[in-house]
Amino acid sequence: MKKLIVVIAVAAFALTATAQTTVKFKINHLLEDQAFAFNQKASNNLDNEFNVKRLEYYISAMSLTHDGGKITKADDVYILVDGGSSVDLELGKFDITTLESINFSIGVDPGVNNQDPTQWPSNHALAPKSPSMHWGWSSGYRFVAIEGKTGSSLNTTFEIHALGNENFFKVSIPTKGSMDNGSLVVELDADYTEALANIDISSGLVIHGTTDQAVRLLRNFANTVFSSEEGNVNTLSIKEAKPLITTSVYPNPSTGKFIVQLHDKLAGEAEVSILNITGQTILQQKLSEGINTVSIANKGVFLITVRLNGVTVETKRILLI
Repeated sequence: MKKLIVVIAVAAFALTATAQTTVKFKINHLLEDQAFAFNQKASNNLDNEFNVKRLEYYISAMSLTHDGGKITKADDVYILVDGGSSVDLELGKFDITTLESINFSIGVDPGVNNQDPTQWPSNHALAPKSPSMHWGWSSGYRFVAIEGKTGSSLNTTFEIHALGNENFFKVSIPTKGSMDNGSLVVELDADYTEALANIDISSGLVIHGTTDQAVRLLRNFANTVFSSEEGNVNTLSIKEAKPLITTSVYPNPSTGKFIVQLHDKLAGEAEVSILNITGQTILQQKLSEGINTVSIANKGVFLITVRLNGVTVETKRILLI
């Protein structure tokens, strides 16, 4: 009798083991209904023509909702997506009968986001990259880096690097997936014209930061860039929020004197810092509402950082000639 029980137990274990399903994840890179390609002309919903020369972004905090609302995490999965490379990878083996949605976030989850990137092996998504996807220990990784050309002749630069733990938005896309040779394939379309929706890049734009167009880019990624095979988009729509402050920096390039204009009513103290390409601060200046004139004698490429109450709200690049 004992032998029979053992045999039954072993058979039950084998049945459980074989019940696990391999789940694969795929992203189709698109510009509207065309396959994405670098330097390919496209337009956003504002009829701003553009092409893309760099497109990289992180996906993390992945999980699967299945079988009546059960949530299974795909532990320690970090994907650095490059628009020039296909995404077709195995997430793992899971006890799933009926898939209901795939869940993830754009960026790197808080905590991990602020860790030392050199701790990861060189082939890991979070290891140091060239060009860099890491902004610094205090700010963490660039969640999305998109660069290209815009304007009527596609000769004006636009560049948006978006980051910030506060912008780690959740995405949940209903999908059943599809079976392929015994594996459950979760396939998403990513339309990168949607990434630039409602962002006016027609006159060029260079912004690195956590607010304004950078946040809009991340909201677009969360809300409308991705869709399932069934045509579903994120059910956790991220609402627009008023930025802390909006700024303009002009002219660019400049001969040494330029304007930093604050468009919103200040609620605290604002200041501007100018850093050279080595990260050295060469000027700091308090800002008032409206137009502020800033002058420096140095020439070259610099980063201008605007802070409100010690929080970075804007980072832009300017050329002094």
